[in-house]
Amino acid sequence: MTARQLQPRSTNISYLEILPEDSTSHHPEGSERKTLVKTRPQRITKYHSPPPGKAKSTPSYPISLPEVPLYCPLHHPYPLHSPINHLPSSLVSLNSIEPSDVVNLFLTEELFLTMSSNTNLYAQKKHSEALPGVGGRDWHDVSASELRIWIGIIIYMGLFSGKSTAAREFWLHDQHHPTHDISKFMSQTRFEQIKRRFHLSNPQEDQAESSSGHRLWHQKVDPLLNQLRLSSQRYRLPSSNVTIDEAMILCTGRSIDTYKIPNKPIELGYKFHWLANRGYIVEFLPTSSKSGLDPIPSIPELRDTGSAVYHLASTLQQLDRQRAWNLYVDNFYTSFPLFKMLREIGIGAVGTARTSSKNFPQSLKIPKEVWSKLEYHSKGGVVKDGIRFLL
Repeated sequence: MTARQLQPRSTNISYLEILPEDSTSHHPEGSERKTLVKTRPQRITKYHSPPPGKAKSTPSYPISLPEVPLYCPLHHPYPLHSPINHLPSSLVSLNSIEPSDVVNLFLTEELFLTMSSNTNLYAQKKHSEALPGVGGRDWHDVSASELRIWIGIIIYMGLFSGKSTAAREFWLHDQHHPTHDISKFMSQTRFEQIKRRFHLSNPQEDQAESSSGHRLWHQKVDPLLNQLRLSSQRYRLPSSNVTIDEAMILCTGRSIDTYKIPNKPIELGYKFHWLANRGYIVEFLPTSSKSGLDPIPSIPELRDTGSAVYHLASTLQQLDRQRAWNLYVDNFYTSFPLFKMLREIGIGAVGTARTSSKNFPQSLKIPKEVWSKLEYHSKGGVVKDGIRFLL
């Protein structure tokens, strides 16, 4: 076979025409078919050698990792358990549970009584502070049942309203607006009046700072937060494997306490550290971008984040001491002193960590230029004070 160079169609590809050995430049019709073979030019790489005496020295690193040592994991005196529900007997006997039955476990009647009482106190306070003749509409005390209807309307409006839907449009009945049944339960005037005076906390006890000087930035919603925390721990015991992570609550208004975290499902809002199991939040700690984490018992060996994890994990033993608990966290919370302290109180911990983190074993800090020389699926480990590091 002989090859004849053809005109390339691009700068990166050339073609060779493969001809029979006995062929000439003229090929009569019906002769043997020709074959085109696509070839690519060789890439020419120029290497510039450094000047004599200025060669860069590359430090030598071991190509192998330390073998995974024998390790004695934490043995719990109690077996692992699955989540357990502690629902009231009135709900256990039912064949099916309605969503409102679950809501009433968290938004209790006592909470509605507290909110209605504080709303009335706040309305009286504003009425007494108003100038003569500028008091607005006369205020009639709101009851717990009426406040429950008002919150139900709030939920209804959140489900059915769009971005451009104003609250007053839910009470308009004409050919341009749909008919909403909420107008049968409460008038627009009463809805707006309660909205203007709604108050969760006692207005007579509202304080900007505590006695120690800590800013009480979420005090006005503490009655609701405390009730949610209490109900969450009362009606469900999490399984042995729990996790601690961050959670964001959407905020569409302006607040100096919100966080802005790009590349998150909720980029702007209030941040909480929470203890959860299978999507069920057991305990939480609010944190502010200005005031920081809520004051908790400080631990000298740990930072604020580690102290928050230790505080949340201690809640598990308060729920039930005769249970086995294992905690899973990401590299934002993982630290060697924290895991050591959790092991001492009988709580197992697993987490990812960065090689640049403090107290990470030096023998496992492998630079990037050495990774390509390691065998596939290589692994190593070090045990330090009862904590195992795996790479």
